[in-house]
Amino acid sequence: MRHLPWHGFYLLVFQVSAVAEAAPVPRGGGPRPDDSRLGSDQRLGELSHLPFVPGKTAAKWKERATFLRRQVKVGLGLWPLPTRTPLNAVIHGRVKREDYTVEKVYFESLPGHFVTGNLYRPAARTEELGPAVLCAYGHWDEGRFNRTDDKSFAEQLQKGFERFDPSGRYPLQARCVHLARMGCVVFIYDMIGYSDSIQLAHRPPGFESAEAHLHLINAAGLQTWNSIRAFDFVSALDGVDRERVAVTGASGGGMQSQLLCAVDDRPAVSVPVVSVFVSRKGAPCTYGPYMRTEEGTIGTAALAAPRPLCVINAGLDWTGEFMTHGYPQLKEHYRVLGIEDRFAGMVGKNHPHNYNAVSREYMYGFLKKHLKLDEQAPVVEREFKPLTKDEMKVWDTAHAKPSGMCVGGPHERAVRDWFVGDARKQLDALVPSDPAAVGRYREVAEQALEVMIGRALPRAATLRFKVTSETQWAGVKRSAGLLSNVEAGTKLPLVLLEGAEAGGQAVLWVQPEGKGSLFEGERVRLGVRRLLEKGFSVVGVDLLYQGDFLEVGKPVKNRPLIPGTSIQYTLGNRRPLFSERVFDLLCVVRYLRSRSPKPSKVHVLGLNGGGHWVAAACALAKDEIDSIAIDTKGFRFARLNDVRHADFLPGAAKYHDLPGMLALCAPHKMWLAGEKSVPDPVGRTYAAAGVAGQPALFEGEQSTVPDAAVEWIIGGEAR
Repeated sequence: MRHLPWHGFYLLVFQVSAVAEAAPVPRGGGPRPDDSRLGSDQRLGELSHLPFVPGKTAAKWKERATFLRRQVKVGLGLWPLPTRTPLNAVIHGRVKREDYTVEKVYFESLPGHFVTGNLYRPAARTEELGPAVLCAYGHWDEGRFNRTDDKSFAEQLQKGFERFDPSGRYPLQARCVHLARMGCVVFIYDMIGYSDSIQLAHRPPGFESAEAHLHLINAAGLQTWNSIRAFDFVSALDGVDRERVAVTGASGGGMQSQLLCAVDDRPAVSVPVVSVFVSRKGAPCTYGPYMRTEEGTIGTAALAAPRPLCVINAGLDWTGEFMTHGYPQLKEHYRVLGIEDRFAGMVGKNHPHNYNAVSREYMYGFLKKHLKLDEQAPVVEREFKPLTKDEMKVWDTAHAKPSGMCVGGPHERAVRDWFVGDARKQLDALVPSDPAAVGRYREVAEQALEVMIGRALPRAATLRFKVTSETQWAGVKRSAGLLSNVEAGTKLPLVLLEGAEAGGQAVLWVQPEGKGSLFEGERVRLGVRRLLEKGFSVVGVDLLYQGDFLEVGKPVKNRPLIPGTSIQYTLGNRRPLFSERVFDLLCVVRYLRSRSPKPSKVHVLGLNGGGHWVAAACALAKDEIDSIAIDTKGFRFARLNDVRHADFLPGAAKYHDLPGMLALCAPHKMWLAGEKSVPDPVGRTYAAAGVAGQPALFEGEQSTVPDAAVEWIIGGEAR
């Protein structure tokens, strides 16, 4: 058989006999998955926008929303939620105005980390419980102390975006003052690195180390945890009806409005401003890994349902297309759920990126309706006396900054260590000791892994195999083709080998070299021949950026970054290469299970650096895989100190690292090499699942691992 041209990508399916063992098997270069004649793997292309598609039924949306909420929580490092520690709140420095008061607040969202802000309350207090509003704000100059410069204020006044001074000069204060006048308790709290929140810097956003990403600790997660604790603080205040607490903010504050409602079902109303759009814009500190791989900000905002949602955007920034791309979809979303009257939206024509008087008044009207405020409450602002910076500042001589407070450095490490320790304590407590506890462990660890991989086991109906050549040679049947997932847009080079005595069982052979690992030079590898002789089919595959994906055949050591962006942007908008490769394996497993004739069993063998991919795939493939043989080579995600590493997987170290993935493979039969002993929590989980003698630990010489793995698969343990 002649070598195929480089663009003639192929799949080999052949039968091996004793006569053919010594004969070379033509391998060829094969076309690459981005060949125009065969179609392209969409993962090799540029990122597209993230339009929102409403669910067709309320039931379908509920299922989708469950995953999306978990995706947000995992990406923010809030799965499981951190332990709520005492707030130790301090309220001081009351300033009295005619119809409202303002106080200074600080509390600990976690030990030693302070949330700071101002608390506005109506001066007229009643015995009835009243509503409250959390005011997050975005990346405005001086944060909570913001004052619009004279030129910008004059322009907005002239164009009618602001009504008068001082509201137009102090738009953040104006929002809080008027909401208090409408009868709401209002807490405006600082973004990380702004105003009195000076323990961490805003730029760079912090938590950029590999260790932080491996434990899913990021600025967006800390900010959202601050918002959760801000709700705890406000809802516990005397006179506040915790069933009527809204959240609103603009830009980064609008993202906090969305994220808080995505991870917490307690806020009653969400009003995100200039923060809902189809593009992938946005500061990396407003989202975490995985969060923009499935849905954009429109999908995040949609998670507010069935609670009232009001989206306010501006015509002169990247949110201006909302009435065409976003508003119709969200309106349909709420209609499908039977609550169309709970959604509203607007785009201010020619409005800049801000939260101006026109936008604020639209928000007042929405909250008046959905927080059930007094019908007489005005939605048009009136004059007030602005607070001075000293009247707003939390820290003073009587309330000094805590010792050690500085920008970045030791405090960032202390916050990181607290999150790491708290998560470890919670997850260690979930490691099962009895059958009932196995489900509880899976509920957290497996569902986190589902988010990190990003795609579930594909449906058989989504898979297509296109044969490009098929030959017979020396008793060997050979075929060539491309395995495509039409739903996910992926295309894989695949090799399937069948001996003449095929008995219905298949082995997926996984190594970093891809399908080329089935061969030594031009001949079939000895271990593969051994499997074929015993009646097993053997499958090889080029995972993303392996084999025929590579122009020069060199392995990828660092993941490709999105050009011109930061690693945080790449982590948030594109699935890790590790995740894509695991999904590729899931596609092959599903294909094997669905092809005709169907194999009676499917075994997966991961060697020479492929074991960690196999562990993750088996953990998610459930009953589709009957047994796995893995050589871990001692791999641990926690040892990767470069976020660009091809195997870097944000969050992997948090959920018990590779041993956690292996534990999730229980109760499937497992052969394990590369470990000095069965690691915890693997042994405990298998014991709790009632599987005696598993996993089978290999303790021989490293050089004999491939042969030993093959013999284990052939032996009675796997059959």
